[in-house]
Amino acid sequence: MKCTILTGPMAGHGGEETVISKFTSLLNDKYDFDLCISLCIGDTDWVSKISANFSSIYVNNNNNPFFKLYFIFNVLHRTKSEEIICLTPRMVFLAKVAQRLFFKKYKIISWLQFAVSKKFDAKTAKMLKKADYHLAISSGIFEELLLLDVPEDRVGLIYNPVTPKKRNIFPSSAKTKFLYIARIQFEKEKNLSELLSAFGLLKSNNKWTLDIYGADETNDSKETTKCIELAKKLNIEQNIKWHGWENEVWEKVQEADCLVLSSTNEGFGMVLCEAISYGIPVISSDCPVGPKDIVNKDNGYLYPMGDVQALADYLSKFINKETNFQTEKVKESIEEMYLNNYRSKVKSLLDHWGG
Repeated sequence: MKCTILTGPMAGHGGEETVISKFTSLLNDKYDFDLCISLCIGDTDWVSKISANFSSIYVNNNNNPFFKLYFIFNVLHRTKSEEIICLTPRMVFLAKVAQRLFFKKYKIISWLQFAVSKKFDAKTAKMLKKADYHLAISSGIFEELLLLDVPEDRVGLIYNPVTPKKRNIFPSSAKTKFLYIARIQFEKEKNLSELLSAFGLLKSNNKWTLDIYGADETNDSKETTKCIELAKKLNIEQNIKWHGWENEVWEKVQEADCLVLSSTNEGFGMVLCEAISYGIPVISSDCPVGPKDIVNKDNGYLYPMGDVQALADYLSKFINKETNFQTEKVKESIEEMYLNNYRSKVKSLLDHWGG
């Protein structure tokens, strides 16, 4: 079966790119994939790294709105695909318009990587109803689709694919070592200021370190500057190491006690799963819409979004050695998201919908 994956803007260092790569590598023995990137931000080196998964890759670098439309419609006019998998509501809408214009018979499937309510306005969200079927990566997105009056039998809850790891990453033998791996945003979605504020409440500053990995996509690294200024104000800057973006970040991590996210929203929370797959416990805000599907009593803690004291209390548990997470049990806690289970679930849905 031939499928085209139609994306919104992509920069090459986010969770979407990782998921697309895993999704297609798992299924390309059965499906023939094309990739259409409606706008590639920055260099395209990352595209070549995943090219083996696709028969054809179409990349647009021109941000002119008219050219983008021409580019997308040109790809959809020429496609022989039986299914178009769309990563944004707008791509769903354009796929539907092209279907009517060019008398195409393909099925349109949405596959959002973000919370509907947090990422899209009401008018844009309604475009999702133009899709024939929907792949939901979290129970929260599943519920949001139902609120849009999408029939439940047209939504498949699949989560996201996680590679099981043979390697274990064990706790630090010295100071408690915390990890943050995500985009650098002082507030907004990643909300790093909340994490820094929680560390600022701790009294034992000589017992922990925080390693921060991630890209700052602003001009002159303005988000990082704001974070560093807050860390200095809280007198915790000496505990923090800023690594920037690393392509193979887990190769750099030799030991860790806990990975922490303080997001205001997540489509899924892939970095939580990646940490857990190495046996690292996690702390996450209970934000919409993904973390509650991932974090449980065997692998970490959820704290109420915005509750800085609750986050600080969980950090203290690790610092004071009051946790008892077992590496193998942590790894086993997301069994249903590992590749084999994920593949069989997605394959069954796509076969059924394409039939």
